[in-house]
Amino acid sequence: MSVDEAEQTLADAYLPLRLFPRASASLVDIGLDATLFGSVTLGSIRFGEDVAVRTEPPVNVHVNFPLAGRYRSRAGRAEEVLCSPGGATALMPGEPIEAHWEAGTDQVCLMFRTADVERELESLLGEPLRERLVFTEWMDLNTPSGHAWLAAVRLARSQTEYAAGLLRHELTTRRLEQIVIDGLLTSPWHNYSEQLLDERLTAGRRAVRRAVELLRARPEHPWTLGSLCAEVSVSAGTLCAGFREFTGTTPMAYLRTVRMDHVRAELLAAGADETTVTHSAHRWGFAHLGRFSADYRSRFGEPPSATLRG
Repeated sequence: MSVDEAEQTLADAYLPLRLFPRASASLVDIGLDATLFGSVTLGSIRFGEDVAVRTEPPVNVHVNFPLAGRYRSRAGRAEEVLCSPGGATALMPGEPIEAHWEAGTDQVCLMFRTADVERELESLLGEPLRERLVFTEWMDLNTPSGHAWLAAVRLARSQTEYAAGLLRHELTTRRLEQIVIDGLLTSPWHNYSEQLLDERLTAGRRAVRRAVELLRARPEHPWTLGSLCAEVSVSAGTLCAGFREFTGTTPMAYLRTVRMDHVRAELLAAGADETTVTHSAHRWGFAHLGRFSADYRSRFGEPPSATLRG
């Protein structure tokens, strides 16, 4: 591909930049795929040769991590960061980026709208941001929170490859988007992490009761932890502590049980020629069918297929 074509393709998907391949001034060995799910751009970039990159100042939040190879990057005047598999880098709005990708580097690239990330963080905190959100330049993915976030990204990435996948359903698309964003925000990788992780105040019974009422009244709504916190006007730490104390579970786990009850009611009422387990599960926001089936059997003592057969 010509350098001009590659630069335009990357600008259309992510942000304006310049490419400086070592081997040629006019051609570059590159592979790119990128797609949008919800408001998140998710894709991968593969360079078959050493390439230097210079970007314009980003306006969005970018998080990149290599599957193979390694790269170096520097934002503005900050120190250069070397990243290899097991790590990730965050690029924040405002500072141009200089990077060098070694030949054979295969990198997953995510782009989040800054306003969406900040809005979700405010919902999780239960208050406006006092200062702008800043992620650490390097993130360790070989941690429990890193593994959890990677699992969410892998699930979302796998579904972008299928026209008939989970992203056909608005509810599961929204849920996957929010799982990826919330996983990023509830990690120890930014300047609000301590406030989110250390908050241990117990929610009052009124806030938990209101949240339970909302989840039972509107289970089809694409609830996230942040949006539920905003509705009941408490922070994520406060609401989760309250749910653990008064219900013995988490808000999102409680929502899954409510939705699972609706799936069971549908399967009991329908004939085998009227619906499928997959359709009903996806309609109620269960993205991972294997996990759903196991949880269903554990809850009701039979697989969902047996319920449908009657």
